[in-house]
Amino acid sequence: MSRCAVELLKTKLGSKCPRIIRVYSEMLENQVFPIPRDSLQQAGGRGRRYELIDKDDQRDICLHHLIRQPSKEFAKKIREFDRLFAENKGTPENVTDKQVCFVCLLFFVDMYLNAQALYKNFFKHFM
Repeated sequence: MSRCAVELLKTKLGSKCPRIIRVYSEMLENQVFPIPRDSLQQAGGRGRRYELIDKDDQRDICLHHLIRQPSKEFAKKIREFDRLFAENKGTPENVTDKQVCFVCLLFFVDMYLNAQALYKNFFKHFM
C-alpha cells in the first residue's frame, strides 16, 4: 500500500480507521534488509530502485521495521542477524545456510505473531 493510499484511508475513516500494517515487497525488503546469498540479490539488482527508503515516513506501520522494535520478542536476534549480514555483504560465503534459514524462521514467526494481534484488533472495530 502506498503512502498516499494509507493517508487517504486515515483521512476518510478518521477514528474508525483500523491499525494499518504495511508490508514491503520482496524486492524492497531485499534492498532495505539484504540477506547475503539471496537468489534475488544474485540477479544483479535489476529492477526498480527505491530511492527514498531512509526517508520513509511510515516506518511506524511497516511490518519489517515493527518486528525490529526493542519491545518485540525476537527483535534483538533479528538485529544481530542484520549486523551479521551487513558485515558480510561483500563476503556472502561467511554466512551459512543455517544462519539464513534461522533468520527467515524468526521473520516468519514474528510476522505471524504480529498478524494475529493485528487481526484481533481489526475485528474489534466491527463487533
